[in-house]
Amino acid sequence: MRQFHLRIYSLDSAEALEQYATQNYPRHLESFPKHGIRPEGFFKLADGADPKLYVLVSYDEGADGDAVSAGYMASPDLLADLEGFDPSHILNVDDITLIPTPGSPLT
Repeated sequence: MRQFHLRIYSLDSAEALEQYATQNYPRHLESFPKHGIRPEGFFKLADGADPKLYVLVSYDEGADGDAVSAGYMASPDLLADLEGFDPSHILNVDDITLIPTPGSPLT
């Protein structure tokens, strides 16, 4: 069964969220798979009141998601994906490991 992680990126402003969500994070669609990370979806709150980006990613069965992520974070791909964005706008990243329940379409 695939392992899922919900990442919640807290940004310092609505402008930073907009840039990160629409320009920088979509670059991960190409770089993540090279590192064994499958992007499942990117979300923000409908009311836009809180500058947070919610990202669901998954890893192959048996993979250590933390180790895979650490490898990506140390790669040149991360630097390329962040080009033009000041990472200091990211105040915090929460990472929650999720396991699909029986019958879930995401298995």
